[in-house]
Amino acid sequence: MASAIVGFIILMYGVYAAPNSAYSLVSQLTISPDGTCGGSTNYTCQDSEFGSCCSTHGWCGSTNAYCGHGCQLDAGSCTTPETPTPTSTTTPSSKPTNSVPSSLIDCLSKTNVPTKFITDAEFSHLETAYNVRLQYTPAVIILPTTVQHVSSAVICANQNGIKVQARSGGHSYASFSIGGRDGSMVIDLQEFQNITVNSQGIAMVGGGVRLGNMAQSIYDLGRRALSHGTCPGVGIGGHFTHGGYGFASRIWGLAMDQIVGLDVVLANGSVVHATQTQFADIYYVSSRTVSSIYSRSS
Repeated sequence: MASAIVGFIILMYGVYAAPNSAYSLVSQLTISPDGTCGGSTNYTCQDSEFGSCCSTHGWCGSTNAYCGHGCQLDAGSCTTPETPTPTSTTTPSSKPTNSVPSSLIDCLSKTNVPTKFITDAEFSHLETAYNVRLQYTPAVIILPTTVQHVSSAVICANQNGIKVQARSGGHSYASFSIGGRDGSMVIDLQEFQNITVNSQGIAMVGGGVRLGNMAQSIYDLGRRALSHGTCPGVGIGGHFTHGGYGFASRIWGLAMDQIVGLDVVLANGSVVHATQTQFADIYYVSSRTVSSIYSRSS
């Protein structure tokens, strides 16, 4: 049975749920057969073909995206394996020469927004691009846990003329997920992991959720399904707002066709719930023309 999805763009509802303590020992877990891990899956990534690190989102891998911030130590390793030095002659994007404006740092500090700057230890793996040929360096990476964090960060960026980029799964081939250029503010939605299904079959999904977790959760919660792609580790943010073609698309359409509402933070920091009947212009821009917005603003 098809479901409908309530939205994203800059944010959505939710907090990260910690793994079930009943599965705290790797020795009690089974090697993952499908790339899922941690939580209530009873799977570990240790010695799996997908990589030995279990990411905060419950997927096995071997890169910094899986082994870095939030890695589930009880479901595998959290150490990135050594990789050979790239032989590509492609020159990465130049690093910004100007320091981050002190006014931006002060603004974020006063509002207690969780931040990572280039001087922080975790910054290097948080800024890593999916497409390593297009590596950019953000001015700051925001790791919000609340809607207010997102709102405050957007206000600070607006006051300082900094481009804002939301990041859901971070799989942009053009590296838009790290700003698409140097000096952007990246708002990483990895902590927005809440998923609910109401009595009308409408799913409310956090902006940091991956397709695999969403598909499993909405089925477990309400025996529902959505049309979407087949890569379980892709984030819903870019996938749903840019199209989203999958096996069920001939029946239910693209992923974007199922968006019935979005919670959006505007440039002035205000938060609106956009649907076809309220804030309709925001709804249609956010759920139908995002690709055009990227091409014009990046």
